[in-house]
Amino acid sequence: MHSRIIIHQTSYDTAHRLATETLALFAKSHGHYTNSLNSHLRGKIGELACADWLSEKGVHCERVFEVITRIAEADLVTRILRLDVKTWDERYWHEMGRCVAVAQLATLKSKADAVLWCVTPQTLGPGIAVVIVGWNTLDDVATAQRCWTGPAGKRQVYNYQVELSAVRPLDELVNRTAS
Repeated sequence: MHSRIIIHQTSYDTAHRLATETLALFAKSHGHYTNSLNSHLRGKIGELACADWLSEKGVHCERVFEVITRIAEADLVTRILRLDVKTWDERYWHEMGRCVAVAQLATLKSKADAVLWCVTPQTLGPGIAVVIVGWNTLDDVATAQRCWTGPAGKRQVYNYQVELSAVRPLDELVNRTAS
């Protein structure tokens, strides 16, 4: 079952500040995905939503994503799992969601054990609802299909894409990580 978290003004402001910092940090880097304020903001909103959701469920987690000098680490750390958060615009969820770039998997596996999948509305702002769809281990991701994703005729990325039916339920994550 999915969970919906509302992003209030304070969280939005925090996400915007963090997104501005990470955009500046990666301004001259060519990453796997789009490097824009909007993409960083979407990611930070997803990370904040997941941290708040875990807290609501009684799962203590370290909010590593809030410390810019720890950008190379997992976004959230519970007592037994290191979690990375991946967040998509709802327009691209079915076609391009649940992806990890093939070239990114080894690095991701070195810092995290699992991925939380989130979806946001196209337009970001205070009051939006983030849908936390589910999660997968990185071993699940490594066995997912490999495919090119992205609009035809534009920059595409070779990804592992987890089938929607293979996304694990959130209750299972809470049961594993509850303190």
